[in-house]
Amino acid sequence: MKEDTFHTALQNTVFGAVGMLLFTALPFLLTGWFKPGISVMSALAIYALFMLSANILSMFA
Repeated sequence: MKEDTFHTALQNTVFGAVGMLLFTALPFLLTGWFKPGISVMSALAIYALFMLSANILSMFA
């Protein structure tokens, strides 16, 4: 495996792990303030924005 391929895979792994942590933890945190359905949809929206921003940032790196 080339060095640049390894770094790209590592960066994608880190972004994916942080994204899954967000998607797992946010519904639990948000249900204290919102109804469960709204909490899950909000967590999904935040997760999607995070993954899109990670994808955009990886294009410029």
